[in-house]
Order: sequence, then structure tokens, then C-alpha cells
Amino acid sequence: MTPESTPDAARSPQFGASACSLFYFMEKLKPAFVDLGQVMQEIEKDEKLISVKDGCVVMEWNHAGYIVELRRIKGWAELTDWMIHLCGKGWMTPDRLAIFAETAIKAKGWKRKNA
Repeated sequence: MTPESTPDAARSPQFGASACSLFYFMEKLKPAFVDLGQVMQEIEKDEKLISVKDGCVVMEWNHAGYIVELRRIKGWAELTDWMIHLCGKGWMTPDRLAIFAETAIKAKGWKRKNA
């Protein structure tokens, strides 16, 4: 579907151009078939590229690697701050963020309420 082929109702003046764009992007975002086996392989690969060494969480998901010193994570608030910071990295994914959090929590010896 292109903006030109968007339903007439979406192109009417009461909806404006933004509705036209919305219909276009909704079409583009339709769910696609997901190969769960491939997803699990990628997660397992990512889990092998994170470790705890010398008091640091070492992530090797990008070409240079990335290190977070565990001493800089004093509590849940700091862990959350680091997670927000890491979200801005181009190589970070939701799965990798979860792996980072679990690795840091385990290294700190903390317990999760819903584990």
C-alpha cells in the first residue's frame, strides 16, 4: 500500500496527511513470519559474547566491545540508568539488554522478585 492507494477515508480532509502516513506504515509493519529457531540461535550467540571479568560486565556485541564497571551499579536505579544509556547504542537490542541486566544482577548477587 502506498500513500496514493490509502483508503479514501484516510485521505479525507478531516483525517489529513498524517492518517495517510499512518495507514502506509501500518501496512509496512504487518507481522511477518518469525523463525523461532533462528531467534534462539541469535540469543544463544549473544549470551556467549557477554561475561564478567575483573569486576566489569564485558559486552562484545560491537567491534570495540563495551565495559560497565560493576562498582558503578550500586542499586536498581543505577542499573536502570545503565540500561537506558545502553538503549542508545546502535548494537543494542531488547534481547541483549535483557542479557545485560540478568548478567549484572547475577554478578551483584541480587535477587529478582519475579524470577
